Amino acid sequence: MSAFRHGLMGIHDACRNHAYLLQLRYPGTHANSERSARHFSKVCETEVPADGIYASAYKRWHAIWQRAAESGHATLRTFRFEHRLLVNLAQPSLWESSVSLQALYGVPSIPGSALKGLARHFAKSQLGIPAAQIDAIFGNTDSGRKVQFMDAWWVPGSAPGRQKNRPLVREQVTPHHFDFMQSSGKMPATPFDNPVPSPQIATHGQFLFLAQGPKLWSEYALNILQVALEVEGIGARTPEYGCIARDQNATKEKR
Repeated sequence: MSAFRHGLMGIHDACRNHAYLLQLRYPGTHANSERSARHFSKVCETEVPADGIYASAYKRWHAIWQRAAESGHATLRTFRFEHRLLVNLAQPSLWESSVSLQALYGVPSIPGSALKGLARHFAKSQLGIPAAQIDAIFGNTDSGRKVQFMDAWWVPGSAPGRQKNRPLVREQVTPHHFDFMQSSGKMPATPFDNPVPSPQIATHGQFLFLAQGPKLWSEYALNILQVALEVEGIGARTPEYGCIARDQNATKEKR
């Protein structure tokens, strides 16, 4: 029994700096209660040690795709977000607010499917690229694709300011017409409605973006994505959130 308790204590200790596991340990109270708010803050205060397991995994991931880029089969770039980023906010969650986290490391990432969707939409609606060329790059239901976007990984230690090892940050919105929104407009909004604070989780810092494919095509696709991220942004509450800084020089990995 003591060995079993010891094992559980280890899991409990591991949760303290693992945002994904902490997010699953819901305190069992109302989402707007004080206890829930404290737990929510713990999730946002998790740190990613510079010499920890995620930093090692990121280094291996970067090295693998660096070699692929040098052989002409991928393109890598690092972009810094100008402010903050809200990804997978609408995903089902006990808090009615979510964030895209790697389950293994508890660190935020941007799904490759979201990057592909943004780049494809921007290429069609804003750049006017012919549909046949878009299908050739990104594929469709009838044909394959020349380029595949991988999940964007958070760069260790890239959070701004003194919180460089904390990729998550707490946000809060205060809808004044909660009943109106929850009922999809069936209940009228009035000046007497009480505001209901709702916590949210955002991320900030730099991310490593990766497009797999022949050099010419992968660079072209990543150029489209870069402009889309600068102009429209990705995630929720754009363009105030989710836009990369335009004045930065994207880190283009050597090939």
